[in-house]
Amino acid sequence: ADKKAMRVPTARSAALTVWCWSVVGRHRRAASSLRLSAPTRAVSRFGVGQRSTPRPPHAKQHAGGRMPRTTILCARPRSSQRRDDGVGLAKGVERPSTSNGPHQHRPKPRPSYGWFPLPEGDDDDDQGSNAAISGLPRRGQPYAVLGIETSCDDTAAAVVRSDGVILGESRRSQHALHAEFGGVVPWLAKEAHERAIDAVVDEALQSAGLASVAEVDAIAATVGPGLEICLRVGATKAAALARHYAKPFSRVHHLEAHCLVARLPDDEDRSRKHLLRTPSLEFPFVALLASGGHCQLLVCSGLGRFELLGGTLDDALGEAFDKAARALRLDPRAAGGGPALERAALAGNPEAVELPIPMRRRRDCDLSYAGLKNALRVQLDAARLEAGLAPSADDDPRPLDADVTADFAASFQRVAIAHLADRVKNAFDVLEKRQRVDDDETTVQEQQHHPRTLALVGGVAANQKLRETLAELCERRGWRFVVPPPALCTDNGVMVAWAAIEKFDRGLSDDADDVEVYARWPFRIRPSSSSSSGDDDDETSVGVSGGLPTTSATTTTRSPPQKDTVQI
Repeated sequence: ADKKAMRVPTARSAALTVWCWSVVGRHRRAASSLRLSAPTRAVSRFGVGQRSTPRPPHAKQHAGGRMPRTTILCARPRSSQRRDDGVGLAKGVERPSTSNGPHQHRPKPRPSYGWFPLPEGDDDDDQGSNAAISGLPRRGQPYAVLGIETSCDDTAAAVVRSDGVILGESRRSQHALHAEFGGVVPWLAKEAHERAIDAVVDEALQSAGLASVAEVDAIAATVGPGLEICLRVGATKAAALARHYAKPFSRVHHLEAHCLVARLPDDEDRSRKHLLRTPSLEFPFVALLASGGHCQLLVCSGLGRFELLGGTLDDALGEAFDKAARALRLDPRAAGGGPALERAALAGNPEAVELPIPMRRRRDCDLSYAGLKNALRVQLDAARLEAGLAPSADDDPRPLDADVTADFAASFQRVAIAHLADRVKNAFDVLEKRQRVDDDETTVQEQQHHPRTLALVGGVAANQKLRETLAELCERRGWRFVVPPPALCTDNGVMVAWAAIEKFDRGLSDDADDVEVYARWPFRIRPSSSSSSGDDDDETSVGVSGGLPTTSATTTTRSPPQKDTVQI
């Protein structure tokens, strides 16, 4: 169809559409007769995608050797909507799934961790067996929870008391095991988890002064997202212990646990308020989640209530650090590529290598590190040629001088953090503008629910330069800055146990008899047209659907550059 055909009356347009899809159907049947796994041009989520299999022989005779151009007749979402559907996750991670919309051409629905409305009349005091599926620990006094984490390459377990005291923990890292491969090998990680899981749990119990699992009050495990075969090791172990000792069980979302660990009370909080459970950070707050697979800016309004402000369009910050360390031939065996890059940057000049700060002209909260990695590669190849080395390290294994390598590491770290700081500034602008608008339309009590705290969480939060940069930014803007200790930023059992405590305190537990793990557990984007009422965190209605914590949420008005409300 040409441009004139697109302006014909509705009846003729419908006829053209039917004809085009009939042609696609004929090619699909032809591909099936030739035992091809898919049609010549596969129908993707947003229209007609790239060729996934060779054309059938007769296809070259159609339309002079060209396939019919059905793409222009396929409904396509706006480019901004396609971008919104993919922000926040690295390339290898499942994209968020919208709860409505016609552009979902998936063979079968995948699970999502998201917003589930409660039946009318339900509240915190009337959950009963619908929420506490496997029971609850005694909540009149401090209780202990065993948390197990095996989502990637760290086998970890910890025993945490409900008032925030870490009774004991243990962790086994696999950095040396995967260093020679340049990344995590799933089946090697699974075997290492299986060898270490029993000893790690026993060490956590012993350091907590407990003789066996029978002395803990509840058990929790990470069930996604992560490497599925690795997740299954920890989830199976935790569920088996919960069934054997008849303990309440909780399934924990890995990313939510990273955000909630910022609320873990410290000794000063407990001694000051003398309460059984006093979070050091109250809802709502802004969470900057930076790890190897995710990089997102979220507004955390309560348990299971998150609003996505922005995130990575391609690579996460941790992934960019790891690949930069690999390009610089740094040794990742001690603690991984990111820490190796940070150590090398300490001896370098951060202004020695000129690298562009990505997306300086964009005023939204999204991030991108693919272009920065490419700029590093170009500069690195030029430096190797100038030193008389081959551009590719594979062709010439000789490394650059240590001083030059340190300058590259320091420059890359400076620009990567500066890009992240720019996005945080934009997030502050969005939220402060929203607060100024709401101050004229809401009551004083409602105005108190605007976030004024930034929590840096995730594995990359252990980077000292990133901590210092964001702390200075928050001080200039009048925001409070919270960051967990470095040991609690990387994957650990403490965050799993604490996330379970947050759920138990709201009357939620999960079934230990049928535990599923989710390699891809994306956020569910709540439609902007949905609305429900909600109060502050202590009075929010909390429910459960399939063992997942859910809450009612207030209506969020969609206005650029604000994103849709995201529920975890």
